[in-house]
Amino acid sequence: MNVANMTKMARRMAASIFVKNAPNYYGLGMGEGYASMSIGTPTGDGLTRATHFVRPMHCSLVGYFRIA
Repeated sequence: MNVANMTKMARRMAASIFVKNAPNYYGLGMGEGYASMSIGTPTGDGLTRATHFVRPMHCSLVGYFRIA
């Protein structure tokens, strides 16, 4: 395999994530603190965390609370 050809291919595809000479899970951010299968970069592919898709929620409890 010619790494220069793979580099040309990645540039032509304009991919945000392109794994070459490594297992495919390296593109998931292994060792970078989080791994995600979600789509979220401006080009339409990429890594995201749950915080990219959720709103913070505030929950209050006043008075008697019993689960039974």
